[in-house]
Amino acid sequence: MSGERWVRLDVGYLTNPKIVAVGRDGLLLHLASILWCADHETDGAVPKALLPYLGALAGVKSPVRVANRLGDVGLYVPNGDGWHLHDFERMNGSESEAEVQRIKWRQRQADYRTRRRAEAVAETNGETKGGHHE
Repeated sequence: MSGERWVRLDVGYLTNPKIVAVGRDGLLLHLASILWCADHETDGAVPKALLPYLGALAGVKSPVRVANRLGDVGLYVPNGDGWHLHDFERMNGSESEAEVQRIKWRQRQADYRTRRRAEAVAETNGETKGGHHE
């Protein structure tokens, strides 16, 4: 994926009782999962086949055991092909919502550029912002 993007985390993430309960490895695997899902626009879906990779990224030696702990506390919700991150869309929105925001941003940028070009042409023609010649 490209461009600068981010995820939303509650400021109490590190002291959330569920995070505390899963320990360091659980925190690291959960955080790696959040970032991967946002980067790959999966709406919080974590494929089971990806677990070894995420575990390696997070420095977690037993990702299956840790994923089970995340499931036990409700941070990972089984979805048939792996897991879904609890509250991912509530915290970060869905991919469809993100696409709507990107479309709106592109339109605002296009509108701004059109206004700037029109102002530059008007200035070149000796018009002021009021539309009158100086």
